[in-house]
Amino acid sequence: MPRLHTALIDKWIQRLINSQEALASASTLTHQDSGKHFLLNLAGGFTTTLPSPKAGWKARFTVKTAPTTAYIIVTASSANIVEGGVGSGEDASGSVACVSNADTITFVANKAVAGDYIELESDGTSFFINGNVLVQDGLTTTQAS
Repeated sequence: MPRLHTALIDKWIQRLINSQEALASASTLTHQDSGKHFLLNLAGGFTTTLPSPKAGWKARFTVKTAPTTAYIIVTASSANIVEGGVGSGEDASGSVACVSNADTITFVANKAVAGDYIELESDGTSFFINGNVLVQDGLTTTQAS
């Protein structure tokens, strides 16, 4: 196998190995974080800032430790660019409180539980959200600004 192909395969394998990352403090993500699965792991909660939208950027956020203070995910510069919705089996309609053009995603304190998750994917202009939470009001999307 040519050396270039071997290097690319090695890089791909390393990315798969490193694709899961525990978050336990405030952070700002970059475009290089695309494809990662972030485990939210601090009962005290924290804020994570997304990078600017880039086509193909995606990430998954899963609650590992139920928060007693919210896990908050915000867009860069508070841009109102989060679209989509999250489901919950608890609600008869299966929906969670989400707004169009949101800039803040909140795993709600004392409501979100281990296993709740969202996935975000960008088209270069917006972030599209989908996911599932056990408790209907365990997650919200809002427009803070």
